Amino acid sequence: MEVTPASPSQGDVVTIRIAAQPEEEVAIIISFSKTLSVVDGKYEWILEDVQVPSTPNRVSVRAESVANVHISTKIIFLPITKSATATDGVVTISQGNVPIGTYDLRLHGYALPNATAVTLNVTASATVKTDSEGIYDYSYNTSNIPLGTFRVEAGSVKKTVNLNEKGSSPPPAHAELAIRDLSVYPPVSSVGSEIRVTAMVINTGERLEDRMIGFSIDREPYTEEQVSLESGESRYLDFSLTGLEEGWHVLTVMDSSRSFVVVPAQTEDTASRVFEQLKGVPSELVADILDSVSPKATSNETARELGLSEAIEVIESAVELGLTRPFSTLLLNMEKDEGATLLISVEPRGGSALLKSMYETDPQSCAALVEAATSLESTVVVEILDLVETDLLSQVLLEIARLPSTPSTVARLLEGMSPERVMAVARSWIDDGHLRELGLVLDEAPEEMLNTVTGNLEKEDQLLMLPHLLPETFAQIDPGLLTLPDLTVIDVSVDRSDAMKYLITVDIRNTGVEPTCVDVTLTVDGSRADTFTVDEIRGEEELTVEFHWEPDAVGGYRIGAVVDGDNDVFEINENDNTGYTDVVVENPRSWTGIYLALGALVLVVAAVAYRKYR
Repeated sequence: MEVTPASPSQGDVVTIRIAAQPEEEVAIIISFSKTLSVVDGKYEWILEDVQVPSTPNRVSVRAESVANVHISTKIIFLPITKSATATDGVVTISQGNVPIGTYDLRLHGYALPNATAVTLNVTASATVKTDSEGIYDYSYNTSNIPLGTFRVEAGSVKKTVNLNEKGSSPPPAHAELAIRDLSVYPPVSSVGSEIRVTAMVINTGERLEDRMIGFSIDREPYTEEQVSLESGESRYLDFSLTGLEEGWHVLTVMDSSRSFVVVPAQTEDTASRVFEQLKGVPSELVADILDSVSPKATSNETARELGLSEAIEVIESAVELGLTRPFSTLLLNMEKDEGATLLISVEPRGGSALLKSMYETDPQSCAALVEAATSLESTVVVEILDLVETDLLSQVLLEIARLPSTPSTVARLLEGMSPERVMAVARSWIDDGHLRELGLVLDEAPEEMLNTVTGNLEKEDQLLMLPHLLPETFAQIDPGLLTLPDLTVIDVSVDRSDAMKYLITVDIRNTGVEPTCVDVTLTVDGSRADTFTVDEIRGEEELTVEFHWEPDAVGGYRIGAVVDGDNDVFEINENDNTGYTDVVVENPRSWTGIYLALGALVLVVAAVAYRKYR
């Protein structure tokens, strides 16, 4: 991964160039922190022209020292606000698959009492695909990133970039040559045979570098090569070693070295004979020597391989001797399906030792190999994983979950493990902030596992995890396992209290188990008319809220009541928060007319009586 410019100023467009396999999907993550001052108990951050260049994507904000957080924007002129309430002053809010476009954002809310500042940790991620040459250029505008450092991750590669103030002087340019991919082949050769040396020299600095590169053997100068490279430019060096005596030798160039051995001319050995020789060989050369058994000619080069049964015998015996690293490197360098076959073919304890060494060597390649092994025989992979420590298990599964389209593989592996192991992984990911990955895995998990994880989490961990689930996944959770409130409108009634005055009664209930405060909003024909704040409604409690309403004119009205209309409360069910009733407002009758009618009736009665009794 290359970040250009290497020392950007705020407002620069940073280009991230990724070199990977052709048409490989790579996850890019950009993260930084922002501190906001608290004014009158509130905090606010306005971000203009935030660009979303690709999908799929996800943005996550973790706020500290806050009571709640709201993120407001517009999508196609439609105002949208997403909110979350903090627990112990901490809350995480996230959104995935934001449509490509440019947005203005307002992030705001209330801070904790007596807090003078709040801290926001922002993480933006996207999955991209390299072209046919394995290259992808990803651009990001730094206008909304605070001064200081921000972190860029592409797959397993991580870099920290310092963002300078506009107009400040960048750090001085420097030149630096580095050696990559130093190789001596074959690592085991006979006296008089040709030994090839290749090495890539790259200029990782920021200006032209022109100098001599020296190679030495056993600390004695052997040859020199002149190189002239611009910044970012690389060149392969290639030459032969001749006239070497038998024995162990070390080739050194700059800070890189490779060991190799020259032996007397000999015939091809069997796998068992090679293994006997391994006991006296430095462990870093074991894989190379193993690779020299049973030569098989191919075009332009000689490939070395063992039969499967012979390889398993050698690997298991070597693991017993503690020679796991060279063999784990061998598995990682093989074709993925072949390496996966070997991993599930050795006995589980040897497989767990190889797994640990592979992860320490290359976490992402290890995850890809375990994923391939799962597709071949998931039961054996579960047996191997059951023998590794919980920390390593969590890390391996996390790397698999971060591979493109593979959270389902993690769900499949967890399904074969004990509930205790499943919960250990879930809690580890929550503690380390890997909530996005946990949500992706649980979205693929069977309902039984989903409810096992949810039911065994503490309230605080549930509140962190649940917002990262898809709505259809959330709907599969048994409501009895959720330590959340669930607000609903039971009834809305309207009674006339005076000529053109009405009393509106709203009955609400918290059918959940967790108390909460909530706003109850009165609407008239869909427009907000009044709001009342209920300071607390306990689990299974029912309350009545009254509103006074004076209509402007006669006619029909739809009276509505909404609890938590701004979605400030995370609930078990958000679909039962509204109730309605219809009312017809008529002209009140005149009391003057009633009095005149009564008077006329009295006169008629009097007249009839007079005629009858006079």
